[in-house]
Amino acid sequence: MGRVPGPRALDASTASTLAGVRANEQDDQRGVSAFAVSIGVSVESRGVDGEDLGWVNGRFDSSRATLEGARAVSVGVQALVLATLMELATSEALSPGARVGAATALSTTPEGIVFAGPVYLVRAEVVGLSARVAHCEASLSDEDGRVHARAAGTYFVVRSSD
Repeated sequence: MGRVPGPRALDASTASTLAGVRANEQDDQRGVSAFAVSIGVSVESRGVDGEDLGWVNGRFDSSRATLEGARAVSVGVQALVLATLMELATSEALSPGARVGAATALSTTPEGIVFAGPVYLVRAEVVGLSARVAHCEASLSDEDGRVHARAAGTYFVVRSSD
C-alpha cells in the first residue's frame, strides 16, 4: 500500500492571511472564520437588496482545500464553503442587535465535479426572512457560469429582545 498524503503546510500567504483574521467573530458575525480562510474562502462583496434581504459574493480557491495529490474537492468541503457564505448573507440582512443562530437545516446538492485547482465563484443570498428564521440559497460555479453545487439552508435568527 502506498503512502497516504497528509495535509499541506500553510504557505506564507495563507499564514499571513490567517494572522489578520480573528478566529471567531461571533460578536459582529461579519467575518469569515480563520478555518474558512485557510481552505480558500474569501468574500468579494456583500450587501442588502431592496427587500432587506442579504447577499454575499465570494470566491473559493479549491487548490487550498484538498489533500496533496487529490484531484477533486469533497462534498463536505463544498457544503462548508456554501454554508459559510449563507451565514454571512443572513448576517447582512439582520438589523443591529440581531445575530445568526444555529442552522436548523442544510442541504447540499453536487451538480458536477469541483476539481482541485481552479478558483470558483460563490453566491449566497437570503430568499426569505421572518422574525425568527432566515431561508438561504447558495451556488458554487466556475468562471464560465456553470454551477457545480447548490445549497439551501435555514437559520435561526436571535434578536436582542430574546
